[in-house]
Amino acid sequence: MILNLLSVIKRIKSCKSFLKSASTYFLRMFFRNWRQKDSVTIEYYSYDTYYSYIRMLHDGYIRININNIAELIDLANFYDDERLMEYCQTFIGKNFTQQSIHSLIPLIINYKNIEIELCDVSIMIFVKKLCQNVLIFTIDGR
Repeated sequence: MILNLLSVIKRIKSCKSFLKSASTYFLRMFFRNWRQKDSVTIEYYSYDTYYSYIRMLHDGYIRININNIAELIDLANFYDDERLMEYCQTFIGKNFTQQSIHSLIPLIINYKNIEIELCDVSIMIFVKKLCQNVLIFTIDGR
């Protein structure tokens, strides 16, 4: 199995049968076209993020930082990967500081299924108030 990333052709090799066993997303992807699909093109995620995800499926460890957390949460949400989402939620809970608040608050607001445990009670109260006071605007494009 070869995963191609569009921007620059970089390859990640992985076994299809392993991916099927490790991920419901890949199980659905390979359910019918098991023999025909020898490669999959990845369009929406960076090579480093996707490589980290495939690696997590293999060894259960993922390197998360402030630069890749948004992509990983999006991937976890799109692939319906609960384990990856738990890793992301743990990262946010441990790294939610005054310095990171501007990067992490939009993720918490945009992805409603993120549940975090914050150690600092004052930050937790602030986040709850902020999330309750968010207005969502829809522009219909006319």
